[in-house]
Amino acid sequence: MVKGTQRKVIVLKDTKSGMFDEAYFIVKKSADPNLSCRDMTNEAKRISQDFSVNQKKKSDKYIRPLWFFIGVAFSSLLCGALFTFFQYR
Repeated sequence: MVKGTQRKVIVLKDTKSGMFDEAYFIVKKSADPNLSCRDMTNEAKRISQDFSVNQKKKSDKYIRPLWFFIGVAFSSLLCGALFTFFQYR
């Protein structure tokens, strides 16, 4: 056990995330001592919101190629149908 150590911690109770209930941020020792608690809390909220937005973007990584291949398949079917239509006309 370490004795005599003190760290500043910011706790976000309601993160409004589908994944996390609480978030804990440990403030660096080299952080500007003139920053208010409100500034640090706002920064912690911004970081947690950026994380949730980035998680949504990662799921798009697999959906976009799927739509591309669906478009290619549809275009191929359409070209085949038009070719057949004009060939027997």
